[in-house]
Amino acid sequence: LLDESMSLRKEDVYETEDLPEDDQQMIEDEMNESEEIERVHIDVDNAMKRFKGRLLSTENVDFSDSIVRRKRCGYGGGSYVLEVIGPYADETETLEQKFTRLNCEINDLAESLREQKVSEKPDSCVVHEEDLIAMLETLKALQMNKDDITTCVQSEKK
Repeated sequence: LLDESMSLRKEDVYETEDLPEDDQQMIEDEMNESEEIERVHIDVDNAMKRFKGRLLSTENVDFSDSIVRRKRCGYGGGSYVLEVIGPYADETETLEQKFTRLNCEINDLAESLREQKVSEKPDSCVVHEEDLIAMLETLKALQMNKDDITTCVQSEKK
């Protein structure tokens, strides 16, 4: 009896649209989309160029999805920013950047010279303190000239 009732039943027939399954899903998504939703298309090449060389620190981030209450911590962007200057840079170095770089390098050199004087013989040094002082004085003179020019330009604009 059971066999006869099963054979009398019709098979289930599922009808689909003429489109392949992948395309059917896209059409449904587009139709269900609300007006409040704004779709933003991202240019991947421009994004790659913009963020090239950037670091993302995931040091303190918890990916475990644990429900234990902990201090929330997000992504860190790093504690410093590197600015590429020189033959590998996309842009040429401005006068202000050159001045700042030279000032930092001379100050680093002066610090290294002081440390070397304390730890070693003063005569063994290739860089002489007089040369370093002359460089610092030249930089200070450039800074004063730059400040004078800036002041003159600002007073002319008024």
